[in-house]
Amino acid sequence: MLFPPLNNRGRSRVRMEVPAAMRALYRFDDVILDLEAFRLTRSGQPVHLEPKVLELLGYLVSNRGRLVEKPELQAAIWSDTVVSDSALTRAVAQLRKALEDDAREARYVETVPTRGYRFKPEVSVTEGRNGSSGPGADEESSGGPGGDVPAGRLLPPRRFSPGVLVAVTGVGLVAAIALIARLVSAPAAPPAPREAFRTLISTTRGFSGFPTFSPDGGTLAFVSDRSGRFEVLARGLAPGSREVALTADGQDNVQPAWSPDGRYIAYHSVLRGGLWLMPALGGTARQISEFGSAPAWSPDGTKLAFSSLGLAALDGIAQFGSCLWIADMAGGELLRPRRLTDPGRPASGHGPPVFSADGQEVFFVSDGGVWTVRSGGSEPPRHLVAGSAMEVAVAPDGRALYWSGWEKNNWRVWQAALRPGAAGIAGTGPVSELLNTGDQAARHLTVSREGRLAFGLVSLVSDIALLSVGRDGSPSGAPREPLPDASGRKRLLHFSRDGQTLGFARSQAGQGLEIWGLDLRTGSARALLPGADVGYFNGWFPGDEALFVTSRRPKALLRAPLDGGRAESLPPAEAIGWPRLLPSGREFVYQAVTNGTLNVHRMRLDGGDARPLTDDPQGVGWPVPSPDGRTLAVEAFRGNDAQLGLLSAEGGVTRLVTRVPGQHWGHDWSPDGKKVLFAGRRDGLWNVYWIDVATGEERRLTDEGRVRDAVRTPTWSARGDTIAYERLQAESAVWVLDLAVPGARAGAP
Repeated sequence: MLFPPLNNRGRSRVRMEVPAAMRALYRFDDVILDLEAFRLTRSGQPVHLEPKVLELLGYLVSNRGRLVEKPELQAAIWSDTVVSDSALTRAVAQLRKALEDDAREARYVETVPTRGYRFKPEVSVTEGRNGSSGPGADEESSGGPGGDVPAGRLLPPRRFSPGVLVAVTGVGLVAAIALIARLVSAPAAPPAPREAFRTLISTTRGFSGFPTFSPDGGTLAFVSDRSGRFEVLARGLAPGSREVALTADGQDNVQPAWSPDGRYIAYHSVLRGGLWLMPALGGTARQISEFGSAPAWSPDGTKLAFSSLGLAALDGIAQFGSCLWIADMAGGELLRPRRLTDPGRPASGHGPPVFSADGQEVFFVSDGGVWTVRSGGSEPPRHLVAGSAMEVAVAPDGRALYWSGWEKNNWRVWQAALRPGAAGIAGTGPVSELLNTGDQAARHLTVSREGRLAFGLVSLVSDIALLSVGRDGSPSGAPREPLPDASGRKRLLHFSRDGQTLGFARSQAGQGLEIWGLDLRTGSARALLPGADVGYFNGWFPGDEALFVTSRRPKALLRAPLDGGRAESLPPAEAIGWPRLLPSGREFVYQAVTNGTLNVHRMRLDGGDARPLTDDPQGVGWPVPSPDGRTLAVEAFRGNDAQLGLLSAEGGVTRLVTRVPGQHWGHDWSPDGKKVLFAGRRDGLWNVYWIDVATGEERRLTDEGRVRDAVRTPTWSARGDTIAYERLQAESAVWVLDLAVPGARAGAP
């Protein structure tokens, strides 16, 4: 019997014959596994796991007591793609960590060398009622029919009906709009936020995110990569639904936003650029703006706010230098677009925007937290909430603010009451934590009129890849992963000056950022700065005896010796971004916002005045010195694109060396200084490239083929025979969380 997969293509035919209000709960020791709710608890506390790891546990539990061989597990859990043994090994390692299981003396997951795994403990199977699986809920059964279930008998995942908007297709668009108008006009009780029950909405493996509620709250539109590109789907929230594709053009359509009257969905097309509008029931889409992303409707549907630049990556929020725009909407046309915020004020990108309940203010995230600006644009933005912030949402009644971010080494969702003032929002009440999602980020938040919070729960699976290259820079063989069992994200890669050690920053849920080193001679990895919790890894000092890092609090540049000695403080780094040492080790270059624009600067490590190297009105940043220190590779912002440019280390005008649409993120040079190594996104796919700065010759070194995969920070060893980079896979599922009204039954629809 197979664990029921999460996609419709391979729906399980195994069904447990119990009443519809019941579902199976699997218990071993103090652990409860609820597969329909996609939830794992231990000692009554939620355990946050990547979706694939939770699927793995479900499959092993359903086949407990027998050896499950590796090919069977790979076919069941990764049925939609081909993976290496390392993906399975990493998932088992994460599962053992969550269960506090020891591979050498396994209590739960036993390894059968070279063959597979066996789930050891006895498992009791009981029934849960009404969606409750927590301690004290009415979830126990006395046995009999529908009580204990044989191994392998599982409930399939919950399915949902098309809901109000999709179901009325036969009635016609006019009737659908009339029905929506009646539903929208119905008063909704103001929600009092508290977690009642989380429901998994998406059913396709891979990436599902960017949810948006229909005005009546009965249907959710979201984005999925199930076709190989990002498309907009719709799914009802009533039982028995199926997903319906609203777009199918292969143009990577993301960030849908449902209009308040229910007639349209606005969205951003990554490949075509700009904003697009389509009928809410599907149909021909048309472009309404040649630029912009992350559209948001005003509550009355008369305005559309959006971020000025396109979506650059799934692991970020807005491109540096993006600002907010706003435009009137009439008859499905975008009229008189005008800028709402200025680039760089506040620093970093602005977006995604969200209107207040009265339409008078627009909330957005940027440097240092959540900001708000009057929708008329008459006043500068105001800092509303300090701290980490990725996305923001507002309750439709205007009483509460929700936002997600990273704090104390975990992803979280917070909430706070909004305090109105004479001239708009005066501030917020006390901040409280709504969710702690561990190493999974709650992204793309949105709230329905009924008090439901929808979001994508995003996991980033990170590996280091090593690629052998010849003397001419051409790849020889396939990339290999030297650390298949290492959990956490491995990023900001820098080879030591002798090329023997690959340094990288490792971040894990519940832990700070540590600097690790991979010895290429032995294949072993260790912490280079044991116990250190730093903010950024900037590279190696000459001689490889110390690391160039940025401390967290206070933010400052440090020379951290590898012999355990005391770190030496360098210039303060509050306004310094992406610092990179020049080859001498006595100066560094960096990026900073001046007069609202990102530009490149140079400074001595022993202090002194900073020297600006660029004065580019569109923005230049991320400088990477050449091996001789005479030239800097930089990113130059040109519209929606980040082009690769060259700049004298003494300053001057940036010369572009790439001109095709896309993102070009430079990180290193070849040892001879002839080629710049960069992560590039072209046609929606990220890969590692180099470009010869003299001839313009380009070479693509990798062949990543999925839109949810990415590469980051490629680096070239001093010996010239190895290129290392971070290989990043984004997985996401759409969830709905009931923000229950006081006294309402938990889990009530």
